[in-house]
Amino acid sequence: MQQTNKYIILGNIYHLIIINNKNGLKAISIVLDLMSKSVKIDGELGQQRRTLLLYDLTEFQKGNYQQGLDLEKQYLRYLILIQNTQIEFETEWNDTFQPVFIPMIQQSKYAKLKDKKFELVCTLFNLTIIYIYLVHQLPDNKQATTKARNALWTIDQILLHLDDIDVDQADLNKSYLKFLSSYCYGFVYLQSFKFLESQIKQQGAEEIVTYLREGGAKFLSSLDQLKIFQKQNKNKIPPIVYNKIIEEIEFQITYAEYESAYLLSQELKPKIQDNPKINIIGKVIGYLQYSQQIIIDYMKNKNFKPQVQDKLKEIQNELTLVEVRNNEIYKCQIIKAYFKYLEVEKYISQKQPQFEESFIELVKQNDLKQKLTQLQKIADDIFYQNQQNKNKLQMELEEQNILQPNEQRIPQNIKQKLQFIQERGGINSLKQGINELKKRSQQIGVIIINLKNKIKNILLKDQVNFGKQGYQNILNNQDFQLFQLTQEFLFKRLQSAQIINMETYDLLKKNERYLILAEVEDDIYQEFTKLNPQFKLFAIRNQKLIQQLNNQYLDFQKQQDYIQNLYNEIQVQLQQSQLENVENLIKKLSQIISELNYDSILNNIQSLKQKEQEIEIRDNSIYDGLKSVSDCFLNVEYGLEFYNQIQQSVNDLAIKFDEQFSAYL
Repeated sequence: MQQTNKYIILGNIYHLIIINNKNGLKAISIVLDLMSKSVKIDGELGQQRRTLLLYDLTEFQKGNYQQGLDLEKQYLRYLILIQNTQIEFETEWNDTFQPVFIPMIQQSKYAKLKDKKFELVCTLFNLTIIYIYLVHQLPDNKQATTKARNALWTIDQILLHLDDIDVDQADLNKSYLKFLSSYCYGFVYLQSFKFLESQIKQQGAEEIVTYLREGGAKFLSSLDQLKIFQKQNKNKIPPIVYNKIIEEIEFQITYAEYESAYLLSQELKPKIQDNPKINIIGKVIGYLQYSQQIIIDYMKNKNFKPQVQDKLKEIQNELTLVEVRNNEIYKCQIIKAYFKYLEVEKYISQKQPQFEESFIELVKQNDLKQKLTQLQKIADDIFYQNQQNKNKLQMELEEQNILQPNEQRIPQNIKQKLQFIQERGGINSLKQGINELKKRSQQIGVIIINLKNKIKNILLKDQVNFGKQGYQNILNNQDFQLFQLTQEFLFKRLQSAQIINMETYDLLKKNERYLILAEVEDDIYQEFTKLNPQFKLFAIRNQKLIQQLNNQYLDFQKQQDYIQNLYNEIQVQLQQSQLENVENLIKKLSQIISELNYDSILNNIQSLKQKEQEIEIRDNSIYDGLKSVSDCFLNVEYGLEFYNQIQQSVNDLAIKFDEQFSAYL
């Protein structure tokens, strides 16, 4: 009988994902790749998270089950740590089967959730995939069966937590999870049958084949759930993968049906002559006919497995001999195939993975570390909130130029535009960007126009040859129509971009004077105050308020130095695990920060800002000119980004068109 655990498709499908995904093992490592974007986590949890992040999956991807067992161990450790932590952190997740299309039109979307349960569920899902992969790599069938039962446990745990998580991901779709669960059950029952198959002569086939048929029933259930998932879910499994899974599961269902009937017929055959008065031969014929019909129905599918043909011939030969024997000797009525159901007490159950006792003990010892971590977080929250207030205050002071010489004050809106232009490299950078726009537009335009001409030539040739015997009209080719529509779409996008480019060139030409002025801030100040002399008097009239703000800020800086020293002392006490000292220092830190004159300084800044806004700006040409220059920078940046997005799509389209339709040219 065929070995089932080596060619069942799920393991191969996930292997297919592994070798085709640039991020590595997609079902597993995609969440690990994105862990680095989350907030840094210290302690055992953070260390184990980084272990998984940096885990080398090369050998596992090649089918090394030893590395798969080690990866299982690392994930079980991480699972223990997640279950025992109070930390909430952000997790990002990408579904196993993501659609691939032209990048500028459609991009993959990630689920992002700051919820420990989501991280827990993602970890359990990855463990499930590891178990399913191990099922098809482990050489020992008993060990493989254990892993399948472990997968049933992880899926059950996912379903327990799923209703508490607000996320709509295909991998966590209940139909998909039930498909995986039923699939694993099918595998376990199939393996249970294999363990017992050698005992058929001693125990009889009727009891033992119930395991085989229960496995077939589970595979049938997995097939139903997979079809529900594919029908209802937007993020569908790619057809080539989906059809392959369907093909393999249908074979398992067929195998369970025809093999169970065949084995029952073989058990009864020797008893025909021993009990001539009992209609045993009628039962044998019934089982053989059932087995024959199952295979015949299965072979109506063009993707049937070749090995069933040999089995069908074997069954048909036996059936012919038995029917002849019955017609000549026994003349018994054929009895319809009957199958006994598996007894409830013999049902296979899920199995919790074996956790390391030593590691669990280590986690218990980390309780103190967790409390210290919580205190660290409290201290950090207080300290960094103060840092944010400090930075905001610093930014407000700088925006108002309070720390700058009074004679250099200019309106904030002009200063922002000036900084925007200077940060982007000024006149040289803008001109380089414009030249690059022209270059990229020409390059892409040449490719699209060449493609357009090729399509036109093929259509002309199509008209000439229309109606000739043996000639296939190109307009009936759906791929050609898709290429034609895509080329037209890309050409229109390129034309729109070129119009924006021309408007940008004209806008820069009209405002080049302001781009030159922006090279030196003092030139802007001189030009602005020349047009608006009343603004120059602002600093003189508000000298008292400006001085008060400067004095307040000096006091604020001294208080910040004390806060920093206090925070540093908290870190020392945390290192020494002095919980009581840390709690007292945190209270002191919180009290000092609450007494800062932060609000008073901000009020004075707002007052100064309001007085400045009340000044009537008579001539706004400086701002208008700098704004136009800023718009030119933005248009160039957007244009380059657009060309970066469209370049690869255009190149790929041209290459694929030549590969598919060069014969028509």
